[in-house]
Amino acid sequence: MVSLPFLVPSWIISMMVSLPFLVPFVDYFHDGTSSFSGPFVDYFHDGTSSFSGPFVDYFHNGISSFSGAFVDYFYGGTSSFSGALVDYFHDGTSSFSGPFVDYFQDGTSSFSGAFVDYFHNCISSFSGAFVDYFHGGTSSFSGPFVDYFQDGTSSFSGAFVDYFHNCISSFSGALVDYFHDGTSSFSGPFVDYFHDGTSSFSGPFVDYFHDGTASFSGPFVDYFHNCISSFSGPFVDYFHNGTSSFSGPFVDYFHNCISSFSGPFVDYFHNGTSSFSGAFVDYFHNGTSSFSGPFVDFHNGTSSFSGPFVDYFHDGTSSFSGPFVDYFHDGTSFFSGPFMDYFHNGISSFSGSLVDYLHYGISSFFGAFMDYFHDGISSFSGAFRGLFPR
Repeated sequence: MVSLPFLVPSWIISMMVSLPFLVPFVDYFHDGTSSFSGPFVDYFHDGTSSFSGPFVDYFHNGISSFSGAFVDYFYGGTSSFSGALVDYFHDGTSSFSGPFVDYFQDGTSSFSGAFVDYFHNCISSFSGAFVDYFHGGTSSFSGPFVDYFQDGTSSFSGAFVDYFHNCISSFSGALVDYFHDGTSSFSGPFVDYFHDGTSSFSGPFVDYFHDGTASFSGPFVDYFHNCISSFSGPFVDYFHNGTSSFSGPFVDYFHNCISSFSGPFVDYFHNGTSSFSGAFVDYFHNGTSSFSGPFVDFHNGTSSFSGPFVDYFHDGTSSFSGPFVDYFHDGTSFFSGPFMDYFHNGISSFSGSLVDYLHYGISSFFGAFMDYFHDGISSFSGAFRGLFPR
């Protein structure tokens, strides 16, 4: 091959030979990663992948997302896909949608069905008329509805599901009887759900004992997440480590020893921190709070809310929706407007006719539409916007 030193560098010629791209549109590399769009892409990244299709092949931090009429992909010799729609990898995991998917990851899985097969952190969720799945030799499913895995656990709904994951089993149908480390027995006509080795049941009656801590009765749902419990029914009276007592017709929920309440009246004290009243939901997640209803007043030196809609905190961040929100969290934020202000892991997205936000002096936005930050990357749309960086 003749080198053209003054016209085209040799490494580009080598790439043109070894990595042919037929891309009439965009070829983008960010931090050594790549995004492709066009009617055909054939891409090799560290000798790992080959793609074909009419749409987009995107790599962000060495991760890939594909969409098109056909994708044939090999990544580390682990996967092969075919279908009409989207094959997506995020954090080295995969999501598939289309009329047919055949997927192998580390020799663990094979799928067929009409709808979606999704992997997040090597975990899988399936929906469609038929799914046959093996993950580490752990599971086999059949039924008309959904089989879902999150963090290696499972949720099932449909006419019949038989699942084994790490020698743990979840069943759904007319009758469920479940034992987990000899701790629980349940009966009901609906769903038996396991999340992180815990269980949730729905049916006309649930009687549950976990480490001798809880006993419940009611017509609806008894849920356990990490040895914590959520109850729904006409009446619940629950004590967990001597911290709480609840009354009302709806839901009392504990997540990591934190509580959420819904009903016409809730009066709750958690470590002597809070008292609430209102018609709807007061929720605590990881020591943070979400409120919905015509009025909520919360005092722990951190926050005061008023308005007819929702103020939500997740992992110490906040999301607001409603005609008016006035929020102070460690002196970080103030919002007003008819729509939503959302924070996830200290990142923010705004939509509505007016948002004014100050978060550690990062940003203040005004506009009619949305200002969104994801992983420190920003996209703005609307009639007007203003950004003030730190």
